[in-house]
Amino acid sequence: AINLGKVAKVNDFARCIEITTLDFPEAMEKLDRIANSKTYPQAVIFASYSLTAAIFTLLYGGNFAETAVAFVIGMLLAIIRLLFAQRFRFPFFEYFMGGFVAGFFSILASGFITNINAYIVVTGALINLMPGTALVNGVRDMLHGDSVSGQARLGEALLMVSILAAGAAIGFGAEGALFHR
Repeated sequence: AINLGKVAKVNDFARCIEITTLDFPEAMEKLDRIANSKTYPQAVIFASYSLTAAIFTLLYGGNFAETAVAFVIGMLLAIIRLLFAQRFRFPFFEYFMGGFVAGFFSILASGFITNINAYIVVTGALINLMPGTALVNGVRDMLHGDSVSGQARLGEALLMVSILAAGAAIGFGAEGALFHR
């Protein structure tokens, strides 16, 4: 993951070293503090996932009920992110579980609430997990002539999208199998 806050702190640290002199232990202590600093509070992560899912559902033409369901699914995706960030370092399982949860609960909600298009809800919710940075960096590398790194990044991004889609499809199927639809 790219943490621009930490990048800015390391940049400030480098400018500080340029102006003043620090001994090695003091410099390492400051770098350790930067490396171990918290990124965002959990409340901010919950709010961003939920609001992003809701807003993109509206942008895709969703109604109020679809937006509310996407908001709740966004919360569930935030929980998955926080759980996997603490326990696992393998991101593909997180993407699969995110797709599964979004697919399962969007199709489940469409069975209980009228006027819900599960496809709009799942699309709005899964925008949180789209690998935008990998796609942009892959295209940028290809345009700069770095074919190998560009293809690797694009391949990684396409693999992540495929895993999200597989998780959502299996979530749709699991809900149908459980509730005989």
